[in-house]
Amino acid sequence: MYSLSTTLCTLFVLFANAFAVGATELPRSIEPNEKTGSSAAVEVGDVPLVHTAQILPLRDDQPPPQAPLEQVTRVLENIDAVLRKFDSGLEHSVKLNWYVVSADLVPHVHTALASRFRGVSKPAVSMVVTRLPHPQALVAADAIATTTRNLSNDAVEIQAAPKGAPIAAPSDTKSQHSVAAIIPRGSRIYVSGQAESGATLPEATRKTLESLRATLEFLERTDADVVQLKAFVTPMAEAASVYQEVGQFFAGRPTPPIVLVEWKSSASTPIEIELIAWGGRTKREAHVEYLTPSEMTVSPVYSRVARINASPSIYISGLYAIGGASRVEAEHAPAAEQETKEVFATLNRLLRQTNSDFRHLVKATYYVSNSEASAKLNELRPTYYDPQRPPAASKALVDDVGRVGRGLCLDMIAVPTTRRLDGP
Repeated sequence: MYSLSTTLCTLFVLFANAFAVGATELPRSIEPNEKTGSSAAVEVGDVPLVHTAQILPLRDDQPPPQAPLEQVTRVLENIDAVLRKFDSGLEHSVKLNWYVVSADLVPHVHTALASRFRGVSKPAVSMVVTRLPHPQALVAADAIATTTRNLSNDAVEIQAAPKGAPIAAPSDTKSQHSVAAIIPRGSRIYVSGQAESGATLPEATRKTLESLRATLEFLERTDADVVQLKAFVTPMAEAASVYQEVGQFFAGRPTPPIVLVEWKSSASTPIEIELIAWGGRTKREAHVEYLTPSEMTVSPVYSRVARINASPSIYISGLYAIGGASRVEAEHAPAAEQETKEVFATLNRLLRQTNSDFRHLVKATYYVSNSEASAKLNELRPTYYDPQRPPAASKALVDDVGRVGRGLCLDMIAVPTTRRLDGP
């Protein structure tokens, strides 16, 4: 028969273990900055996460306010309202991806974030300059946040957007577009940007979605597992056709949340789409895998698919060179080389702080604003990555990376070198 002291000791151990797991799962902010309202990186455990669509400064079908700071504030309010419907909130965000029509708007974003996130916990943040799918919108954002929602059915949860939702989806009745989706615990799949040529943007969109479906079939997943689509598109003026094609492709169910970024590309390849999907309640031994569908070629600088298996994730804010160079100097290779090396040096420092390294990067989005930065990135990436396990990636040539005098921005996701949480 157990003694009282033995019973109390057992209960204490169980409580301590439960507390340790819970503490590990709580988001951890690395290098929070009061002036920008953001963290250099945020680590979050294997917990359900909400991914929103690209949220615009709209309200009840009314046009956005004219003042830039008011638009930023409206976007934050809208994101918070969306997250509340998924048992979350802006205070639970771990990553905010911002889209601005001009780099001059970035200080307004920082001002609003600094006012909103006053505590130690601040989200990782990325920026890129792009035209937006609403002609009067100056800013937009999508969010990733933790949620207390209990997903008992082990499936991605998506809700159709209500009328007047702050997204750019066309108001047709045939398509059910969504504002957010929840990915359950377990496996998270990141598919690199895929692009199929087409005579028109709708045709290229349709063919690219079919290509992504084939990748999901290789992974033994279905359309129902897709959590978010991010499309790099040109021209943004035809964004409505992308929404329409996606709506028809996912006919019969709400579409995954959609994010659009305008990129510079050829007329025959007007769109590239990447996706995030749920991989199931995995029991796989490896906490991260790098995969290539059989019909695709293997690349030493990016993986076609990266799959996290019941592991914490590390969201890193958009990275720029600290010293950098002037916009004129950035047109020359030596300056582009310096900029690229500085960005990777900063990335290496943050990975060390989060118990990670270059062999445990899982997703990269590269924004470049000139051909020299793009070429130097291609040249130097192999010197940092293990060719057997480079991150899934997309690279977009854009008007501006969101920081004056810079030609390159890295937006990264990583995992720790060792899995510190038990699998689900």
